[in-house]
Amino acid sequence: MRDRDHWVITGSKAWITNANHLDVCLLAARIKDGEPNSRFGLFLVDAHTPGVSKGKPFETMLRGCSNLGELFFQDVRAGEDRLLGGPAASGISQAARTLSVTRTLYAARCVAACELALHKAIAYLGERQGFEKSLFDLPLVKVKLATVKMQIKVARAFAGKCLVAAREGIATPWGCRKCLWKRLCGRYNVRCADE
Repeated sequence: MRDRDHWVITGSKAWITNANHLDVCLLAARIKDGEPNSRFGLFLVDAHTPGVSKGKPFETMLRGCSNLGELFFQDVRAGEDRLLGGPAASGISQAARTLSVTRTLYAARCVAACELALHKAIAYLGERQGFEKSLFDLPLVKVKLATVKMQIKVARAFAGKCLVAAREGIATPWGCRKCLWKRLCGRYNVRCADE
């Protein structure tokens, strides 16, 4: 909503990486400024602005150097300079481009985690003995390692195409494929760690 020379933001945003640590938030919000058709704008909001509060981090199975959380906005006043691209810009298309890049980065992180897990598994299996030989030499173990390595290679090959598309700003059909790649790599990451 607009209040003279400020936008007034009310609502919440969830599943934000490092929500309780950030200083600035990128927020897609519906714009209501008297136009007949509502649209979305992309705001850059200072997390220390009055009316912004942070929720507790979400408990997830994802462990690492970051967490996920929620921000709450209660009558937060944002100047015109905080609306990226101005009122005429499409916040949805801007947000979609941002999500496309973050999905690609998340998937790349999953591929790297799979490669690290495989490397550690091979080192561990080479050191351990069972049935009077190295566990690495057992046929079932070799099949599992080969399967994981093949899945990583497939994900890495798809990664190259998605990263090039993200760098060149190609949204369609790569936007959908990046979502699939993120999901695929996330599954490989869990499966690789489990097996």
